[in-house]
Formats: sequence, C-alpha cells, structure tokens
Amino acid sequence: AVGLNETMAAHREIANCNKCAQWADMAIAQIFLANGNDLRQQPGLHGWKMQKKQFVAALQGEPLMYHYIQSERQQLFLHGLFTGTLKELPPSNTTQCIPFGGRQHCAQYDKASDFPWAPDGKRALAMIREMGQEP
Repeated sequence: AVGLNETMAAHREIANCNKCAQWADMAIAQIFLANGNDLRQQPGLHGWKMQKKQFVAALQGEPLMYHYIQSERQQLFLHGLFTGTLKELPPSNTTQCIPFGGRQHCAQYDKASDFPWAPDGKRALAMIREMGQEP
C-alpha cells in the first residue's frame, strides 16, 4: 500500500516517528501522504482529543472510537457513559456532566485530564506538552 519494501517502510516510519515525538499514527500518515494516498475523516472515528463541546457533539452521531484515551479513569468514564452506569452527581469543581441518551452523565475526578476530552480552552497539542511529550 505504501510502495516500499518492508525495510524501507520501517526506516521511514522510524524517521517520521523521530520528527513527531514518537506518534506512530502521525508518522505512518506521512508515509501514506508521501506516496500520494488520500487521508479522509471517517464518521465515528475520533483520532484526536476533542474539547468537551466537540466531544458532546460527536455523541450525536455513532461514536466508534476515541483515540488518545490513555488512563483508566478515561476508559471508565467512556464505559460508564455507553453502558449508562455513570451516576448523577451534584455540580462541583471536579464534577463534569455531559448529555447522552436522554440524561446527564456525570463523573467526579481529581484532574481535568481524567476525562476523555481536553480541558476547556486546551487543544490536543497543549495537552501533549502538559504531559511532557513536547513534539
């Protein structure tokens, strides 16, 4: 698919990974683009950390995958959201609620990064820098 033998493809992947802080998905995308392939957004596949407003909007479709879900708390939030097991909690500084399936789903965590969306006002790159993975 990329027009390279396995060794060349591996070397290009490693070279591209070294340019983008070891984000392998970005590195392979560069190989595809360099070989004239198109990259298209597929409905329901979310390959970036969204802000809360975008995350809520994405729930209106048929969400299939959220990329960069890295912590157990993020995974538990998504599991609770899609199984309906997140509890109703009173609003607080550490409580976040989102509408889904006709009700408010809430979780309370210590850090904003425990939720599966970027903290308000932060973009994915800012979150990467915050995690100490400066590209």
